[in-house]
This record gives sequence, structure tokens and C-alpha cells, in this order.
Amino acid sequence: MSRAFFYSNGTMINLGTFSGGGSSFATGINDNGQVAGYAYTATNEGDAFLYSSGTMKDLGTLPGGNTGSSGGSAAQGINDLGEVVGSSMTRSGATHAFFYSNGAMTDIGTLPGDTQSRAVGINGNSEVIGRSWNSGGPVSSFLYSDSQMLNLGIPSGGVDNLATGINNLGEIVGYYDTSGGIQRAYVETNGQIVDLASLLPAGSGWTLLEQATAINNFGQIVGFGLLSNGQSSAFLMTPTGVPVSPAPVPLPPAAWLFVSGLLGLTGIRRTRRG
Repeated sequence: MSRAFFYSNGTMINLGTFSGGGSSFATGINDNGQVAGYAYTATNEGDAFLYSSGTMKDLGTLPGGNTGSSGGSAAQGINDLGEVVGSSMTRSGATHAFFYSNGAMTDIGTLPGDTQSRAVGINGNSEVIGRSWNSGGPVSSFLYSDSQMLNLGIPSGGVDNLATGINNLGEIVGYYDTSGGIQRAYVETNGQIVDLASLLPAGSGWTLLEQATAINNFGQIVGFGLLSNGQSSAFLMTPTGVPVSPAPVPLPPAAWLFVSGLLGLTGIRRTRRG
């Protein structure tokens, strides 16, 4: 069986699982050492958890969402306020994004016309990103803030939009699938989606940035893409003027990318919400 763990100061701590349950999986951690994830109960149902001060709390599901081994809920993100987001089965059997705060799990719902949704990240301002779709239909990403769900849209030439991360400035990263089956990494700010590959300087050694997977509060972005030799590799993209310590060191074969050509991002950052 798999076990979620917490690693700190050279020690790996087993977070355990629910009483009588099976495997557990950690998916996020905040600056206070609280961990979010999901684990299986004694009835083989997967439920979201919040691990804090040595205790794993079962967050349960949205009303009517307990469906045994076919699913329950799963946490995908946590912020420093201890707010947790993820997805849960509903009474109808659909999967809906949830927002958990102060002991209550709220159904975020879906974008208009969709039936399924999943929350994948949350920042320190309680802004949530996620995905919404219909079975067999395209996937759209959303920003949920102040009880409002905003459709982030699908970039020109894309068929799906899959957001993956958000920082405290409201900058969002992710990737979109094209009709030709190619994935392209992007950053979204102030309603503008920018293809990260368009920010690469000439001679960068990269031919495609496929997925952006996270962004921090300095605007630094990580993900992976294809080098000019066809090899897949991780990258670190840093806006101009942001100090990096330690500085990114090229790892054979050029596993890290330090991009000074990201200057355009610094001028279009989203204004931080109050």
C-alpha cells in the first residue's frame, strides 16, 4: 500500500491513513506544514484529507457524494489559510469542484452548460483555478473568486485548456491541447493568455514548451518541453529582474532554462485583489 509522507529536516514522516483504510496520497502543502491529499477509508472509498498537527482529518464529500470504491473526494490544493480545494462526487454521480474552509465543503459547480468540474489549485487570496467539461466535450479552465466562476477560455487553435497553477498575484499557468495533438504551455494574466514559447529568445535551444506546471509569487514558472535535439526536459523560466538563489545551473543536457526574455510578463501582471 502507498502512504502519504511529510519530509522535513532530513526526516520522512509517514502521515498514515484513515482508521482501517488503505493507501494515502499527499497532493499539496502550505507554509504552515498542513498537508492536503486523499486516502482510502475502511469501506474502500477515497476521501479528501487535511493533515494538521499530527492528525489526518477526513473532509468527507459533498452532500450525497459517498459512492464507495467508485470515488468520494480528493484534495488537490491548499493555501496558507488552510483552505482546501479538489473534487467530490455529488448526489447525481457527477464530479464537482469543491472549496473547503472552516469545516465546511462548498460545491463550486461548473461553467454554464457543463456537468463536471475539478479544482486543481488555490492561492493565498482564496482564488481557485480548475477545469470544467462535459463527457466527451472540450475541457475549459476557470478562475473562481468571490463566488464567481470566470471562464478562462480556450486559446486560438486550441481544443482544451488545462490550468495547473496560480500565484498570489492571480497569474495562472497551464497548457492547452491543439487540434494537431500538440500541447503548448501558457501563462494567463489580466485576461490575456500568452504562449510561453513566444517569449523565448532566439537561439534558446528549445523548440516547444509543452506544459507549465506551477508559478510562484516571483512569477517564476516551471514545466517541461522539447529541446532542439528532440529531448524532453524540465525548465525554469524567470522574469527579468527577479533574483534567483541559487542561480539556475544548466544540467546536462540543459535540463534548466533561465530565460531573460520574459520581460513582457512584468508589464502585464494582474493587479492583486484585495
